Amino acid sequence: MKRPIAIYFIGVWCFIALSWQVDGMTALLNRFVFSGGLSEQVMKSYSGVLLIIIVWHVIRLINLQSFNRWFSVITLGLLGLMWLINTVRLAPHAQNPLRFSLVFAVMVSFNWLSVWYLTRRKFRGFSVQFVTEKRREKMIRKQGDTITKS
Repeated sequence: MKRPIAIYFIGVWCFIALSWQVDGMTALLNRFVFSGGLSEQVMKSYSGVLLIIIVWHVIRLINLQSFNRWFSVITLGLLGLMWLINTVRLAPHAQNPLRFSLVFAVMVSFNWLSVWYLTRRKFRGFSVQFVTEKRREKMIRKQGDTITKS
């Protein structure tokens, strides 16, 4: 059983979107909360830990794990809503409102298309079947290794 190609695109998009949010969160934390109280090394390690968590999440998402699928649905849905609100709020003040709106409209579309794909009944059924089959194959391999060692 092969993974659908779309899950790789969703994984890449999830990595980009979450990395962009981590960058923004780090800048906000550095400016407002810590106000120079923490060294740059601490902030870099904070960003590094979040990057490791994002990579872990994307790998498990591509492996179709249930928690990571639903975490992506919630995260990408909220990011899409937040970006849509910011587009409406900030577009009139942008230097080129049309370009600004188009860029954010594409990003919001990627988010919501990913959410739609991950929540389809057919895909959910496939991912549960995929994970079950992979676990069964792993168990069979483990039993085969145990028998050959004996």
